[in-house]
Amino acid sequence: MGWEALLQQTSTPHFHHIGSGKLDGNGIPPNFFSDIHVRKAFAYCFDYDTYIAEGQNGDGVRDSSAIIQNMLGYNKDQEMYPFDLAQCKAELDQAWNGAVAKNGFRIQAVTATGYPMFQTVLAILQADLAKVDKKYKIEIVTLPWASYLASFRATQLPVAVSDWTEDFHDPHNWVQPFLIGTYATRQGFPDAFKNIFRPLITQALHEPDTQKRADLYFQVGKLQHENVPEVTLSQVGTRWYVARWVKGYFWNPVADIYFYAFDLAGRQ
Repeated sequence: MGWEALLQQTSTPHFHHIGSGKLDGNGIPPNFFSDIHVRKAFAYCFDYDTYIAEGQNGDGVRDSSAIIQNMLGYNKDQEMYPFDLAQCKAELDQAWNGAVAKNGFRIQAVTATGYPMFQTVLAILQADLAKVDKKYKIEIVTLPWASYLASFRATQLPVAVSDWTEDFHDPHNWVQPFLIGTYATRQGFPDAFKNIFRPLITQALHEPDTQKRADLYFQVGKLQHENVPEVTLSQVGTRWYVARWVKGYFWNPVADIYFYAFDLAGRQ
């Protein structure tokens, strides 16, 4: 199981893929995404339905937070950012005290070569920002996987697309990597930003009562919506095809294909 996210740096200690490094229309400053209006704008400026229909062949479904659907702590009623170009413009008008709207920006968004769904994400974002204002320029860059991963781990990517597949089936393995762990570190979250989420995540991890734990994760989801650490895209749908003589197959989200359940007696 996994979902995809558009990941944005809240701080960029290394100057890669940011053009001039200034808000002069030919780049962005290293801390461009530290302005919440920029982060909200990117959340509004993405056509989620088109991506699910065209990038995921209609098999994806939007998630309301870092936690996947049908899991403890997933809140189906949690507010999500709609695709709204007018709201995107309104947020960018406020960003950096009006300097973004005045000067525009140019930024390189990066993903790995050979991942067409991720490239589709960036193409949609590129097109949608251009609809708001042609001064808002996204350049799509793909790197070989090893180079992409090395750059991502070194916090050199101002915008990246990636996904997560759980290590164990528990909400902690979703909120921890995206908000205070793996991806939070790769996005250069300052400790103060991580600490917005950390107390609730820690409390939920140690809470023995299931309902209280779910309520804590609801609060985490609300904080995620308010602070926009990344843009949550959609949970990936998965299809498996087997020969007609295979019996007993079922989807195991941890083991993928669980061969021990197969009944091959009917094979001709």
